[in-house]
Amino acid sequence: MLRLSIQREFDRVSLHPPRGEKETKDVMDQIEECHSVFDLYLWLANQFPDSFTEVDEAESERKKCAFVISNILSSKKVHSKRFRR
Repeated sequence: MLRLSIQREFDRVSLHPPRGEKETKDVMDQIEECHSVFDLYLWLANQFPDSFTEVDEAESERKKCAFVISNILSSKKVHSKRFRR
């Protein structure tokens, strides 16, 4: 379920980057929360490898989250530099 949520958010942000500070903050909060969940899963997989076996998938999803976060931050830097001139 979380994977589907990440994929939907990833697709939505890729097609329609957030506009405005509130929408950007909301998207960032959701993606950061998902990133934290995958971090936790990976930590648990380290501690209990027999119970948490989907390490490759969790790592892949965490990387997607990081990619979306990076893109949002990069786009906001470009916009903020444009308004400073």
